[in-house]
Amino acid sequence: MDRDLLLKDHEWQRIETLFPKPEKRGRGKPHTPWRSVVNTVLFVLKTDCKWSQVPKGPEWASKSAAHRYFKLWKETGLLDTVHSLI
Repeated sequence: MDRDLLLKDHEWQRIETLFPKPEKRGRGKPHTPWRSVVNTVLFVLKTDCKWSQVPKGPEWASKSAAHRYFKLWKETGLLDTVHSLI
């Protein structure tokens, strides 16, 4: 069921250019892929689940990364833009 809620390739292609290419970091964890973050944010919005209940796996972001970007994107209007394009 969770896989049914993932972005389709054509949906991702419509919004991919909205997200900057991640800068390389020296130490620590690498940047979470944007598609994983978008998948997770949209999953929470579509299912109305709690952030602590997000699926785990390579196509999903951590709850903390997804929530952090959700707040930022909502504040900046990017979330509305994403919704309008997919």
